[in-house]
Amino acid sequence: MDKYASDTEDTNDYTPVSDVKSAIIVHKDDAEVTPGRRHFFEYRDFGITEPTNGALKAMMITGKGGGESTGWHYHTCNFQWVYQLKGEIELQFEDGTTKILRAGCSALLPGGVKHNEVRMSDEIEAVEIFSPAEFGTIACDPPEGFA
Repeated sequence: MDKYASDTEDTNDYTPVSDVKSAIIVHKDDAEVTPGRRHFFEYRDFGITEPTNGALKAMMITGKGGGESTGWHYHTCNFQWVYQLKGEIELQFEDGTTKILRAGCSALLPGGVKHNEVRMSDEIEAVEIFSPAEFGTIACDPPEGFA
């Protein structure tokens, strides 16, 4: 048995998100550049939306410099997961907390969580995964206590 394989019996009680039966491997330099939510980011789509029947979207986000506050907003999705590769982003959340994502940090934001990216370094690189692939970004007023 492969040393990385589990010795747990396969019960076949999982639900695959697609009929794709082979790995999909995309280097960030080959990922399609697509329009995104913010003009100061470049978005590269890793192409998993169609193979997952719209269950997921995975993107590489690279800062173009001159990043600015995004303003208060939330996403209409099940979740947004971010893994910070380079740089840092300071985030405010509706519960009153402020967090800084640095290289090596991940963040899981449930859909509907109001947040604001208030500061970011000039060099940003992060991976984002959304579920479902089609999601919205809704601007909103700052929560009480925030300007």
